[in-house]
Amino acid sequence: MPIAQPISTDPLSAPDHSALHRIIAADPTGPAKTIQVDSAGVSTIGDPALVNYARFAADGEINLYGTGRVTRMINLGIDGLATGAAAPVVRRLGDFYGYEFSLNDDGFVRPFEIPYDWDTTSAINFKIHWYINEAYGLSNGEIKWEIKYSPRAIGEVVNAGSATLDTGDINIPGTALFLAENAVVIPAAALAFDDVIGIQVKRIALTGGVDPAADPVIVGLEITYIANKLGEAT
Repeated sequence: MPIAQPISTDPLSAPDHSALHRIIAADPTGPAKTIQVDSAGVSTIGDPALVNYARFAADGEINLYGTGRVTRMINLGIDGLATGAAAPVVRRLGDFYGYEFSLNDDGFVRPFEIPYDWDTTSAINFKIHWYINEAYGLSNGEIKWEIKYSPRAIGEVVNAGSATLDTGDINIPGTALFLAENAVVIPAAALAFDDVIGIQVKRIALTGGVDPAADPVIVGLEITYIANKLGEAT
């Protein structure tokens, strides 16, 4: 059965998580896990070393750590791709529609706000879903995507500069029309809560290799991020 330990015998007693009581789950078939309550009324549930756990503040706010965190996705839509200076053309195939990018075509993504549940220590992944009516060959078959992004806080000038990232040269799939996914990682240090991000997507020249004869078609855009809370504290 669970065992309650007072603070005087708790090996985890430390200024950052001094436990008044620590309940150890005595399940020999499962991993060690504890419930701890400190002098400020903060409760933690998870492993004894407080690496993978949930933290409940005295006011009820919840934060998740380690493998207690979850990955979430936001679908950004692709309609903004039609607004580029050298806009791609619409393509329809089966039940899919998308935008076909010739070299140097560009388009924009609907601006979005950084989610309140985002873990500020983690990067945000911008993912591109695409296909091409061509199969990879030894003498051809690479493309390269670029994003230009501008995070802005309320009160900042929206066109005050941007940063650029790219996927590097990507081999097209070995079978024509296969759905592919590639990601560009936006570093956590470039972002902050409540930032609104504008993004431009562009197909750019390869570093090496040979362009395919066909052009790739983007059918989906999304971001994935690590969430460690239910939302912004009130």
